[in-house]
Amino acid sequence: MKKIFLIMLLVCTVLSCNNLKSEEKLPDDLKIYQDSGIEETIKYLEKMGRTDPQNKAYYTAKMGYYYIEEKDYEKAEAVLNKALEINPNEGYAYNELGYLQSIQGKTDLALKTYVKGSEKDPGMGGNFYGAGAIYSDMGEYDKAEKNFEKAIALYTKAEAKDKADKAARMLYFTYLDKGERDKARKFLNDSVSKGLAQGYFYSQLANFYYEEKNFDEALKYNLKGLKADPDEAENYFGAGVNYYYKRDNKQALKYLEKVVPMYQKNQSLDYLGDAYAYLYKINIEEGNKEKADEIEAAAGQELGKENWEKKKF
Repeated sequence: MKKIFLIMLLVCTVLSCNNLKSEEKLPDDLKIYQDSGIEETIKYLEKMGRTDPQNKAYYTAKMGYYYIEEKDYEKAEAVLNKALEINPNEGYAYNELGYLQSIQGKTDLALKTYVKGSEKDPGMGGNFYGAGAIYSDMGEYDKAEKNFEKAIALYTKAEAKDKADKAARMLYFTYLDKGERDKARKFLNDSVSKGLAQGYFYSQLANFYYEEKNFDEALKYNLKGLKADPDEAENYFGAGVNYYYKRDNKQALKYLEKVVPMYQKNQSLDYLGDAYAYLYKINIEEGNKEKADEIEAAAGQELGKENWEKKKF
């Protein structure tokens, strides 16, 4: 069974990692940015810095975030350095500066910034996460592991669930990259018991059972994952495949048909091809040639005929 190894950004900035589901939850500065643009946002943050001088460095660093959003990297760097002049211990400024450096390809400098930020403000998870991501990319997995563990603990303490989930996924990938599959599997079980990344982690536990051809257990974990997170596409795919190998084609079709629009929406063409391949095979086995032809036509159009031919089995 395929595994989805999400490619994460080197750092989750404070605003971009928030799951902003309603207008009421939008921070004032973000709402101003969305409604009125960068100039009004900067004016607002400057005013906040004057009104609340103890947190002026933080508001100045937030300006850096918005300049990064505008891709005005020169101004972003200037205001972030200014924030650190105001308060050399402002963790958010290090976090944004590290991110800016990383997207400019200055990886070594970004790592130094994240490490310094984690030392200056050890209560902020973002710099540990950023350092962990770079260490992981460098193959320094022990250092990555320690930083991700710290990030998870801080995000959990701050009740920042989305960020804790992202850090937990990165730690899981680190164990796999180290070749520590048993440790990775134990981590999955421990994490779901703590409520971390349950939808995705249940799908990964299902994958372990699938590889052992224990389709009953694999399916059980896919269904648990769907209950925990109905938006996790991997569990729909996994459930469909496991039902197929349990010879329940009706249920297999039900779950695989549900995952197709999810992969289409996310533009996950590789995974979409896998789903189409199973749908095509099941319909052929069931004698539904007309439906199989429809699937093949759609797959050929969306994937390209050459890629579709590689996916069919």
